[in-house]
Amino acid sequence: MHGDPNRTDYSDNQSVIASAESGVKKADIAALAGKRIGLPRGTGAEGYLFGLLKSAGLSEKDVQLVNVQPAELVTALTQGDVDAISIWQPWAATALTKIEGTVEVVAGGLRGLL
Repeated sequence: MHGDPNRTDYSDNQSVIASAESGVKKADIAALAGKRIGLPRGTGAEGYLFGLLKSAGLSEKDVQLVNVQPAELVTALTQGDVDAISIWQPWAATALTKIEGTVEVVAGGLRGLL
């Protein structure tokens, strides 16, 4: 798994970042309900998001998934095309440093939930 034979999961490299306008606060996964979440469909970011939603009593039907390629996620969040993004590094850190007011809703933390 990414060059580390002792690594058991990818979740430590995944994050959900929300725009300031979304109203989603740090650690409030339930607040993602009804939000447009950008992510590259069919990747670890999608599985990560589904695990987070499940941990908060939500499902993929409770959010609107928007298929966005990693290199376009920061632009989509900046332009308001999505309320939040689910992605791996360095894209999460890029969003946090490039977009004023963004919130790291959660980073990592899914070990054993999937």
